[in-house]
Amino acid sequence: MHAETAYRGNDALLVGLVLSVSTFWLFAQTANINAPLITESLEISESITGAGIAVAGVVCGMFIAVFGSIADRNGHVRMVLVGNLINLIGSLLLACAPAGDLAVWFFVCGRVLQGIAAALIMPATLTIVQRYWEGNERRRAISMWSFGSFGASGLAGFFGGILAQSPIGWRGVFFFGAVVSVIASLLVRRAPETDTPRSGVKGLDWAGAGTFALATALVFVLITQGSAFDWGGVVPWSIVVASALVVACFVVIEKAKGSEAFLDFALLANRQYSSVVAANFLANAVGGGLIAALWVLQLGYGLSVAKTGLLTLGFAAGIFICLRLGEKLLGSFGARTPMLIATSLVAVAVMLLTPTFLPLGAYMVTAVVGTFILGGGLAIFATPATDAALSALPASKLGVGSGFYKMASALGNGFGIAVSSVLFLVSRDGGWLVGSLDGLVEFSSGGDVAARQAGSVALFGSLALAVSALAVVGLLVPRKTISR
Repeated sequence: MHAETAYRGNDALLVGLVLSVSTFWLFAQTANINAPLITESLEISESITGAGIAVAGVVCGMFIAVFGSIADRNGHVRMVLVGNLINLIGSLLLACAPAGDLAVWFFVCGRVLQGIAAALIMPATLTIVQRYWEGNERRRAISMWSFGSFGASGLAGFFGGILAQSPIGWRGVFFFGAVVSVIASLLVRRAPETDTPRSGVKGLDWAGAGTFALATALVFVLITQGSAFDWGGVVPWSIVVASALVVACFVVIEKAKGSEAFLDFALLANRQYSSVVAANFLANAVGGGLIAALWVLQLGYGLSVAKTGLLTLGFAAGIFICLRLGEKLLGSFGARTPMLIATSLVAVAVMLLTPTFLPLGAYMVTAVVGTFILGGGLAIFATPATDAALSALPASKLGVGSGFYKMASALGNGFGIAVSSVLFLVSRDGGWLVGSLDGLVEFSSGGDVAARQAGSVALFGSLALAVSALAVVGLLVPRKTISR
């Protein structure tokens, strides 16, 4: 009997997995809120800071499915330990980055390593949860894993901002991240390795993995940076053409490889898996659209960054209060019903955020309630969707399948931000989209009315994504999902 077959996960291992995941979603993500402080402290340009912040997500998106496939061949515990080691190095590079000429190298290299670490850790930790827990205990473990990823991301802005303003400073946040990696490794290393072929990288479809990573990087750049491009120029359209060509090459390579392909197209033919991944992409896209509501409050109503940031606390509160509810509903009704409830709540939440025509006091009430419901809806969605996706995968494809699932989360969030950004920017100076609102509602005076109108247009875009997520769950997710 393999050690894996006899072993059952315990709370120490679960804490180690949750801490491993939080190194990216809680600690590394604080760079977003602390960007101005980092720029000033390191004496680098805002463009370098922005590029360094974005590169972690791009690198993670490029390699998460590739590293998931490698973990399926070489052991998932091993990949978590390697990921924590790389995060330790990356976090220390950031914490110790000197001001001046070397700052760019320390900062960018540190962020790249954090992205690589996240790509190693996320699919491997999800697979360990699937392998070492069963039934209700697995549902609980998935909920706790979601605390480390989804829940931590909701707290990252508040957590990073508070610590950065304390004597600890923004560097101290990354020191803490390094310490957490050490603690996580000590807890995870006690678990036996998962039962894998131990084939190293021999037999890996390098051509497929390479073209997939390149295609993912190009698409990720388009999604996350599209609003900053000059679409009248050559560069963005060159990236679009290159993306299409690389995707076409990837499909040709994978079909020729057959059963040895990096991406087994049979995974996508599995209705339960593919529909849940699609719903996951759209649900996370709605979450990314929250940025439009923050812009409305700052630019449209003139609130400070600190006051606007309180909205993210409501979002985080919704996540933490409702995350275990998704687990309970999953145990009672299966995955589809809580996913329907969750996506319905998400749609209601966005509806509450769209009436930017209201006076500030009234809009603050709807925004606080809306962001709380949005966080709660996405939290309820997390555990049933993750369980349904993992349960649809064969044991030999858990790592790569988990990688694709989490990649959909990252791409969806970036897509939601891009859609909101584009709609907001193109509507800021008027246009037919804003004109269509004039005949429907009258905007109250006060603040920047044009920004509030643009925000309403952007939020209607998020509402369309929310309705799409609800439709995918209602029409495509099987009524009786497999749950192992």
